[in-house]
Amino acid sequence: MPTIALPDAFDTLGLPEFATFEQVKAAYKRLALQYHPDKNTSPDATTKFQDIGAAYNRLQHHFQSGSNSSPCCSCGRNHDEDHDYEDYEDDRMNLFFFLTRQETVRREALEREAAERRAQRQAEGAERARLEQVRKQAVEEAERKAANKRKEKRARAATDRAENERAKQEVVLEGKRNTQRKRNEAFDWHA
Repeated sequence: MPTIALPDAFDTLGLPEFATFEQVKAAYKRLALQYHPDKNTSPDATTKFQDIGAAYNRLQHHFQSGSNSSPCCSCGRNHDEDHDYEDYEDDRMNLFFFLTRQETVRREALEREAAERRAQRQAEGAERARLEQVRKQAVEEAERKAANKRKEKRARAATDRAENERAKQEVVLEGKRNTQRKRNEAFDWHA
């Protein structure tokens, strides 16, 4: 893996070469958030994010070694540093595991949210089904009451017709009786 020269590492983070480690950390956090592939959709975001991580790791190693001598022109490392990159690789692995854990946590949160949305949709569907059942029962009850009222109305109408018919027959019979009585009276008067 190619080594990043100190001046290039400072330049990647947008800092002057005399910046403090606190400034390096602040710049790294700001740029890592800005170019994180989950937050930045530009095609070069991943590459830029990796470059920022590599520059930070290089500067972190530089400040942890406590070296203040000038960097070598060819490799970017200080002349009194050895070229052992185990710490650098450890830092990269720590960053990898940290980002992997963050991704796992993010995925778990998304899965929880999706499960909650599914449960909410199911509850809403069950509530809609219950309300539809209640509505159907209310409609059936209203139709049953309307049918009973129609039956009662027809029964009352039939009863009224029967009573009217009896009343007519009674009037006719009464008229016949009166007529018969008058004939009988007329007959008795002549006799």
